[in-house]
Amino acid sequence: VDGSEAKNLGAMHTHFVNACGLDAEGHLSSARDVALMSREILLHHSEVRDYCSVWMDTLRGGATQLVNTNKLLKSYTGITGLKTGTTGEAGSCITATAEREGLSLIAVVLGADSTDHRFQDAAALLDYGFAGWKATVPEAPALEPVPVARGMAPTVEAQVGESPSLLLEAAETGSVETEVLLEELTAPVKAGDVIGTVRYSLGGEVLAEVDITAAGDVEAVTFASALGHLFRGLFAL
Repeated sequence: VDGSEAKNLGAMHTHFVNACGLDAEGHLSSARDVALMSREILLHHSEVRDYCSVWMDTLRGGATQLVNTNKLLKSYTGITGLKTGTTGEAGSCITATAEREGLSLIAVVLGADSTDHRFQDAAALLDYGFAGWKATVPEAPALEPVPVARGMAPTVEAQVGESPSLLLEAAETGSVETEVLLEELTAPVKAGDVIGTVRYSLGGEVLAEVDITAAGDVEAVTFASALGHLFRGLFAL
């Protein structure tokens, strides 16, 4: 394997010469690259998470017992996987994945001098991440009807898309600024048209933007429609 698939993920310090992971000349990777590959697995092959979260299973009608080598499954809150590995040259290694309150983290430890140390180091990395960072979903702003010029209705109802999940330092979670930017509308307006943006920012840096769309149609005023509207008003008197 020439490593081209790994490089497609941005894993620029990885080169595979076998599929088993055993020591071989030129077979190498890095902690960052392992984290990238682990993220790819979790995002696009979610069934792997199911396999890696099983602590114990049996084969051959119970004659053979299988025990997961990832001891964090029994000791770390929120652990979801992922993979341990040990070779003479690489030492004791682990990719540990965990999720708490909507935040998913990946910790990679390579070259530990013992299995216990790899679990301790992985837990310490995850603890650091969960203590220092939070996944925050800001509340969507309430939107007033938006004025429409030259329309059969003076305004159109507005709706905002799903609020984004923002990765923030724990101390910054209450500092996100929300700004509503609306366009000047002229009829016709169709339901689903983008009529503005909700901008989420922190310290002047834009973190995310979400479209505001029209919730209904507003037809343009024409002579015939204005005349019909006038007649309807007269007959209603």
